[in-house]
Amino acid sequence: EKLIEYFKSKYIYIDTSNWDVYKYKKNILSSINEHLNKIIVILSPTSTKLYKKSEIDNSIVSVDFFALDYYNDNHNAETIQKYANKIKKIINKKKLFGERLKICEKEIKQGLYVVEDSNTISVGIDNADFYIYTIKGIRRKSDIFPLRKMKFEDTEFYAPNSPHEYLKTIYNFYNKLPIKLKIAKHDLLKEKFK
Repeated sequence: EKLIEYFKSKYIYIDTSNWDVYKYKKNILSSINEHLNKIIVILSPTSTKLYKKSEIDNSIVSVDFFALDYYNDNHNAETIQKYANKIKKIINKKKLFGERLKICEKEIKQGLYVVEDSNTISVGIDNADFYIYTIKGIRRKSDIFPLRKMKFEDTEFYAPNSPHEYLKTIYNFYNKLPIKLKIAKHDLLKEKFK
């Protein structure tokens, strides 16, 4: 919420509450084209997005921010998945972004699942993964916080406190090659012209 408020104060905030889910792409392009060379903030039910379009080459740069939420500590991946399935059914009946966002706000305020602070962290109710994918697991607060700096090439970035645990939750065996590893053939063009 603090990040969204910061973006609203610094960039051009586009009110999406009356946007129809089925006209989403059209509305985004219209907003981007209306504000060339400026950063705009789009709040959707599944993420917060920043866009900027260059009038020089018409390229569009975008950045997505996806929320993680604290969940009541008596919940696990299975109970959060059941909750996600229930919320999906309610949200999918709503056509306007504003209606969907109000449902998210109401759920967060009730605090039956999503809470202010806990040791249990999972994808947020306003995160695309909550609606698209199966909940793969929960993260522990100690896996993420305190953040630590890690070097990537020549730059240091903040990363989860325990990257291994964090990645394992999302990807299971992220550090092992798949058993059936397929290697792309590079001679496809040669075969095509035989």
